[in-house]
Amino acid sequence: MVQETEAPGAGTGQHWIRVRKRATPSLLSSALVPLVAVLFALVTGSLLILIGGLNPLDVYAAMLDGVIRSRSGLVEVVLKMAPILLASLGVALAFRASFWNIGAEGQIYAGAIVAFGVGSAIGSLPAAIVLPTVVIAGFVGGAIWGIVPALLKSRFRTNEIVTTLMMNYIAMYLLFYLVHGPWKEPTLNYPWSWRLPAAAVLPGLGGGRIHAGVLLALVALVAVYVLDHHTFWGYEIRFIGANRRAAEGAGINISRSLILLMAVSGGLAGLAGMGEVCGLRLRLLEEISLGYGFTAITAALLGRLEPISVAISSVFLAFLAVGGQYVQRAMNIPYSFIEAISALLVLGVLLGRLLTEYQLVTRQRGAQANGN
Repeated sequence: MVQETEAPGAGTGQHWIRVRKRATPSLLSSALVPLVAVLFALVTGSLLILIGGLNPLDVYAAMLDGVIRSRSGLVEVVLKMAPILLASLGVALAFRASFWNIGAEGQIYAGAIVAFGVGSAIGSLPAAIVLPTVVIAGFVGGAIWGIVPALLKSRFRTNEIVTTLMMNYIAMYLLFYLVHGPWKEPTLNYPWSWRLPAAAVLPGLGGGRIHAGVLLALVALVAVYVLDHHTFWGYEIRFIGANRRAAEGAGINISRSLILLMAVSGGLAGLAGMGEVCGLRLRLLEEISLGYGFTAITAALLGRLEPISVAISSVFLAFLAVGGQYVQRAMNIPYSFIEAISALLVLGVLLGRLLTEYQLVTRQRGAQANGN
């Protein structure tokens, strides 16, 4: 079906200007949207660099050099990629069903809190018992934080953008309370919790900082790909996202599907929080996430909600974050520049999808009246 919407102010002259949804968007143009979005962000970012009095080529070369030529830089990319990938896979699943989950950041915090609490409570048990329990606890913490907005949506028709966004702040300030209060290590001057018991720490890979949470992210990638493309539930999610009324008419229980979907979506973000606590930080602290939940939204959109593309986007955004930290130190460029590029990526994706899926149509007034 072709949808048309009259543009504001249309019909005031000799022609009508309408916005028409394309019946079949070009596959090539859809595939090029992420590439164009990246180019748009880099070119626009170059203008910001020029305004700051620097050479954009020098800045981008320094970002590349700071990551590629340094083993620690590559390690940091992998460590940042893992939480971004886990959270973005969850966000992509929710977006598939047109459930706008903006709460991955809070779900990361929730997963971190529950994983740390459970790990501290049972840390005296053997690691073979503690580690699986802690992983499950992280998933459950994020799942609970995801289910609440889904329940509110199903029962009271509340807007999920508002509820998921507000849940971010609840989780964040809950963590702040814990690390400043009952879970604070009394011997430290910083708002940090005590260190996790050794049995609750994820094993390292290769003797370095990379931990088993990275492997967990790759396993989640495979699982989400299979779920999305090779299961009936994945088809159901796509059906709900494409036409919720038709899905309901076909007998799909929308409320149950959305609650289950947000349990999985939030659980994946919760695993990201668990990995940060149990694999990298080994304690709770205020900066446990570094905005990974919001970066995940960019990765999901840039990857067009496809698991493999989302993984590539996660690597790119992790690379951008690590390179940004390097030039911040080496060239005294504020990190807000990298945040601006991430925002421009989202803007580029949205503009690309708008141009791909819609077109402007001009018609003469007389022709419209005659039905032509």
